[in-house]
Amino acid sequence: LAATLVVFAVLVVVGEVVFLTQYDRLHDEKAALAQREAQRAEARNAYERGLLAKGKAAVEAFSAAIAADASFAEAYFERGKARIATGEYALAAADLSQAIEQRPEMAYAYYWRGVVRQDYLNAAEDARRDFEETARLDPQSDLGLLAQGAVLEAQGKPAEAEQRYGQAIERAPKSALGYQRRAKVRIGMGKIEEAVTDSRHAVQIDPEVPAALHNLAVALTQQGKADEAIEVLGRAIELNPRNPLHYHSR
Repeated sequence: LAATLVVFAVLVVVGEVVFLTQYDRLHDEKAALAQREAQRAEARNAYERGLLAKGKAAVEAFSAAIAADASFAEAYFERGKARIATGEYALAAADLSQAIEQRPEMAYAYYWRGVVRQDYLNAAEDARRDFEETARLDPQSDLGLLAQGAVLEAQGKPAEAEQRYGQAIERAPKSALGYQRRAKVRIGMGKIEEAVTDSRHAVQIDPEVPAALHNLAVALTQQGKADEAIEVLGRAIELNPRNPLHYHSR
């Protein structure tokens, strides 16, 4: 009987130890889950602040979102776009690459990385691959059509690129991007009046796109409207003072 009681006591103790161990584990898991949820909420709040901000304020807000949740691919993407506006092109490309690493199906991240590489980092071949990937992942969207246009531009086919940009505009007429990209290719084709019209459309849709203002200034210069061109270029420089192209155009 004594031996039985000893065994019983041992089993009770072991059971209590197992129970307490499982309880502690569940408690720790619950605490960790609560902490993750709090961090995600903090990241989401910072992300939403970033969407309402511009320039450095947007970069800071998206950085806070990433600090709270390092797996927040959309925050990397938006910080990358914000850094294009602030002239931090290498950092923008790095952020967009991080977004792609976390979400390889993110077609629009490939597109914007292609823009950075083509327009600011002098990496035409890498940009072409990004645009091709955008078109492969999302061929029917406006960004997919814009990417196809960019590839055609790189291949020296401006007329076909112009057509693709027109299709992108039909798909998303309230987006400045299509007008901006078509204006650029039309300047190269010598279609200056049409380029001015496209650039004005882009600026009307979004007055704070430096590339659209730059295109407008270049086209106005070719029309002989130097005073207006200087004024427009000044606005582009004010928005993005780090872009050397603005100064070459003065």
